[in-house]
Formats: sequence, structure tokens, C-alpha cells
Amino acid sequence: MVIKIVATIVAMLCIVIFGCFLICDKDGYFDAKKIIVNYSNIFSKSKLKVRTIYAVLLILSVSIGIVETINSDLIESVTLIVSVLSGVFLAFLPVVMDLKNKEIKSIKEDVYKNTCKETNSVLIFELLISIIELFFCFVYMFLYPKINLDDKTYTVVLITFSSVIYYLMFIILLNILFILKRIRTLISFQGKHT
Repeated sequence: MVIKIVATIVAMLCIVIFGCFLICDKDGYFDAKKIIVNYSNIFSKSKLKVRTIYAVLLILSVSIGIVETINSDLIESVTLIVSVLSGVFLAFLPVVMDLKNKEIKSIKEDVYKNTCKETNSVLIFELLISIIELFFCFVYMFLYPKINLDDKTYTVVLITFSSVIYYLMFIILLNILFILKRIRTLISFQGKHT
């Protein structure tokens, strides 16, 4: 029992250290901080609205995590969906870059280029969130069979992982809606100004 607790603490510590490397890397090997900054700059005019949406998603995720913890079947489904979406996001990046490089003769060329840049930033952010989601799913798959639901410590870990996985999934879904809106804008702009 003590070994499981120590192993869990060591695993959590490793996750925190890895997270610090992702965010605080000065060499540029991991650009997670830059990705997050570029993403948050998109919403500079409506920060309160975006923070409210993310806070509501967090509360919803924690509530769902408490009521229904994720089981192994759901984890497999989430992993599959996020893996497929990651492939779609990667495949769509060159399309957005190609749209950005097209010459548009219009007064609104700067709006078009900015929309392409924002779409690119959201796609890269989605990839980062997808990778983090897959990481949490992977860790959860190792923890789930070893968790004794009668033990309060492991129940808290189970609820925490469930809440984080739900939250990241909600962020992915929310940003898909944002990407769809931007794509519609880019396509309608292409139709009017080509």
C-alpha cells in the first residue's frame, strides 16, 4: 500500500516537472508557453468572456468527474477520438498556411491574414491540448486498474484525472467550434475576393 502511494506521488511529481519544462523552457525546444501566449492573444479584446467560459467548463468538468469517473471503455473512446482529431489538425495546418500565403487584392487583406494567423494559432493550441489529453489518458490507463475505490486518496486521484480529462475534452470541442467559424470566414472571404 505504501509503495502505491509513493509511486503515485513520484508520478505526480514527474508530471509537474515535465509541465514546468513545457512552460518554462528557455531554449525553444518546447514551445508550449509561446503556443499558449499566441492562443490567448487571440482573445485580448474579450478576456473576461473567455475566462468565464473556461471557468464554467472547469466547474462542469469537476461536477461530471465527481458524478461519473471515467472508466477504461470511455478512456479508449476518448483516446481514439483525440488521436483522430490530432491527425485532422495536423492535416489542416498546411491548408491554412496555403490560404495565408494567397494574394488577396482587397482592402480587408489584413483581416484575412489575421484570420489565417488566428486559425493557425488555434490549430496548434488544439494539437498541444490533444497531446496533453493523450498523456493524461495514458497515465490514467495505468492508474485505473490499480485504484482501490474504497481508499479516499485514490478516489481523489480518480476524480481529479477524470475532471482533467473531461476539461481538456471540453476545451478541444470548444476550439473546434472556433476553428469552424474561422474556416467559414476564410472560405467566404475567398469566394468574395478571388
